[in-house]
Amino acid sequence: MALDYSNDNSKEEIINGVIYNMSPLADVRHSMVINRLNGRISIHLLNSTCDVHADNVYLYVDENNRVIPDLMIVCDRSKYKNNGYHGVPKFIVEVLSSRYIKNDRVEKMALYSKIGVQEYWIVDYKAKRIEVYDLKDGSYVLDETYTLELDKEAEDYNEEISVKLKTFPLIEIKLKEIFDFEWNR
Repeated sequence: MALDYSNDNSKEEIINGVIYNMSPLADVRHSMVINRLNGRISIHLLNSTCDVHADNVYLYVDENNRVIPDLMIVCDRSKYKNNGYHGVPKFIVEVLSSRYIKNDRVEKMALYSKIGVQEYWIVDYKAKRIEVYDLKDGSYVLDETYTLELDKEAEDYNEEISVKLKTFPLIEIKLKEIFDFEWNR
């Protein structure tokens, strides 16, 4: 029996006027990375004026662009409307999926830099890598790349590799907590 997802809560992004139907069924590791990042970041922002959204709120850029970042931190609550967020997030993460790599690396990156998002991460869960981009003079510059590598002698991942959010320097995340998928070994 074939499953019917036509009545599912499907999501659509609009990038430069082109509609993209977002699949409700992503690789489970994609969802796990988003959830793990959300959990680590949310703990640090509990009593702040900032909100963390993980793959569930539309970001309205302009009339031709409406996207759903995999994770974003917003701190200006006056920019919420019933249909989503209409301001500039402080921080955005996109987790690569093979279907939308160009969107995350080119199209969305250009949108986020255009509106002034200060920090943008591209996360590749297959390579266990986080690329950290900073906004400089209206364009993103790759600041640092962090990769979780297996220590062959210890037969485990390096516990010490971590990344800090530049926009929220008190938030530090260990890569092992994000990328250690037991079935990948």
